[in-house]
Amino acid sequence: MEQQEVPNPLAWVAGGSRGLGLAIARELGRSGHRVLITARTQTDLDRARDLLATEGIDAIARVHDVRDAAGARDLVSAIEYRYGPIETAIAVAGVLKVGPAPARSEEYDEPIDIMLRGPINVVHAVLGPMRERNRGRIGVVTSIAAIIPVPHLTAYSAAKHGALGFSRALAEELAGSPITVTSIIPGLMRTGGHWHAEYVGHPDQEYRWFTTLSAMPIVSMNAPRAAELIVRGVLSGRRKVIFTPPARIGELAYRLCPGLVGGLIGWAGQLLPKPGDDEAPGFQAAAATSTMFNRVTVLARRAVRRLNQAAAHYGVPAARR
Repeated sequence: MEQQEVPNPLAWVAGGSRGLGLAIARELGRSGHRVLITARTQTDLDRARDLLATEGIDAIARVHDVRDAAGARDLVSAIEYRYGPIETAIAVAGVLKVGPAPARSEEYDEPIDIMLRGPINVVHAVLGPMRERNRGRIGVVTSIAAIIPVPHLTAYSAAKHGALGFSRALAEELAGSPITVTSIIPGLMRTGGHWHAEYVGHPDQEYRWFTTLSAMPIVSMNAPRAAELIVRGVLSGRRKVIFTPPARIGELAYRLCPGLVGGLIGWAGQLLPKPGDDEAPGFQAAAATSTMFNRVTVLARRAVRRLNQAAAHYGVPAARR
């Protein structure tokens, strides 16, 4: 009797069309997975799928907003009916606003809905089917800003702190079962995300300090290496994945001496730009930067093209690695 071929396992990357999500989808594909990538924009998804296809990676692209809990359940049901079980799910989708603390509480809604409720929606959409099959791997991308308070990233830190609490609590809830939850705690990464971040107050000044740190080799990590660590940790069922030397050192220092570290961070925050009334995305704030600045931050600029970030606004074909 002829043996039926078993398809490669299927992994879902929520927020997989650009940046870190795209790098994770690529790494999953290289590890032998079929990949479902979701995002809010069809054109971004189409470009990402084409990029993955050039490397022989089988990618399914679907439009989905992680804020839509019912939509997440419907998506999982439709995908599993057609393509088979989702064995791994990684919640990556995020937004970033850099600047002084928001003036109104409503400005916290979007980051919390996307980076806290989003992972909750994604995870619970796959959790029921995983429990029925008695197996599964889940990853939630948080941030070192979920552990160490970061001035001018207040809303981002609040949402990521909640996401970290959710993923850690769920990991304890599922302890001893074949379903694992990995809390992913990155430091700064070169994902090209600075290009889409919103900068408020004095956008050009906020863009310069944030992009400079994001481009520094030792302080930040390139996205492919970060994706490799994330995928390895999630597939092996690790409870926590934390990376970049500053993130590891910072976590330990803050745990041992929170007052001292908090005081140093507060002092550094006084050096950041003062409040203002302007707001601009990174790709607009970048227009005010000098040629020298662009040379210093060349690694960050390369990530914009390699990870499908530039094409979202200018129609520039995403460069192949």
